[in-house]
Amino acid sequence: MDQVDDRFVRGVVELVGQVLEGKQEPGSATSRIRQTFLDQNPTTPDNVESIGLISLGATTTSDGSPAVGLKVGKENLSLSHIFWKAVESDEVAELIRKRFPSLTLQEAEAVLRVCTVVLTNLEGGRRPC
Repeated sequence: MDQVDDRFVRGVVELVGQVLEGKQEPGSATSRIRQTFLDQNPTTPDNVESIGLISLGATTTSDGSPAVGLKVGKENLSLSHIFWKAVESDEVAELIRKRFPSLTLQEAEAVLRVCTVVLTNLEGGRRPC
């Protein structure tokens, strides 16, 4: 049986904890997580470019609570917050149903919700949405 390659996920969880405890600087944590991502996944141009735009560090949740996790952009938006607000929507659920017609709307919405919560669970300093 094949093994699950969870280096990236375990790395994010470990480094978030270390940043929260003050044992790791966000800059070095970002470098480590980017390398782990590229070690685990194909180094295609889109993967290299995408992970180069993601960092690990302090971010703010939608209610203003501080968190540490994967983030992007000048506003330090967390990936979970972006996914929740932009992707976990009726429009995207309908797109999923068009691509996978055997799914019900409720099943498509469940896929989006679980993805949001998985991203949230990679953060520290807040409770999952």
